[in-house]
Amino acid sequence: MMKAVDLPSRANTAKTLAAALKTLTDSKPQGADGKKAERDAAAKDVGADGKLYAVRSAPKMIVDNTKK
Repeated sequence: MMKAVDLPSRANTAKTLAAALKTLTDSKPQGADGKKAERDAAAKDVGADGKLYAVRSAPKMIVDNTKK
């Protein structure tokens, strides 16, 4: 049969879980999103005009073959 968990054990478990939750929520300073979030935000700003791809510029001519 299963034994009933005594009160001190339950209290210790609840205290440990509360401390772990507090540590996880306080570990990241406010405003510091990280590199991936900054990259995603920059990508959203670039694609905000509704176009999927940016218009490419014409290729630059390196050699001028028109002059002889």
